[in-house]
Amino acid sequence: MGLYKKRYPEAFNYFSGVNERTKFKTEYSKLKVNEYDNAVRYNDFVVRRIIEMVKGENKSSFVVYFSDHGDEVFDTIDFVGHHGSKATRPMHDVPFIAWFSERYKKENPALIAAAFKNVKQPYALEDFTHSFSDLIKVKFKGVDSTKSIFNKEFKVKTRQLRQGRFYDDL
Repeated sequence: MGLYKKRYPEAFNYFSGVNERTKFKTEYSKLKVNEYDNAVRYNDFVVRRIIEMVKGENKSSFVVYFSDHGDEVFDTIDFVGHHGSKATRPMHDVPFIAWFSERYKKENPALIAAAFKNVKQPYALEDFTHSFSDLIKVKFKGVDSTKSIFNKEFKVKTRQLRQGRFYDDL
């Protein structure tokens, strides 16, 4: 678990001290938190470079990035990684980034307004198909605008996890 060291080049080995956000102050937790933070820092660099490349094309465009899962890294329990039976909020919280070119924003003012309106709303990535449909302006049988974070009709829903558990109960 937690092979974060393999997720960034040595040049991105930046964090090394004791992280104050965790109450688990072991050498192992210090190592893993720093490796995780370095991996996140490198991932942010990669996403930024992708956005810069797309922006450089000067077209109507967008970039969306999200992770497939989160990880517990000594945030709430003495554990690193993710595991269904030990579900914590950090295991389910994922980054979700949407960048839009100026041209795309001008061509899609209602979508951008909805995105800003909904930016802090709870959202389940299982509904991303509906959000993506709005982004690319493609409708399909079963598309539901209330499940799109980029739609003025978006409705917050209860986020269910495995085995009948709910995110808000964690």
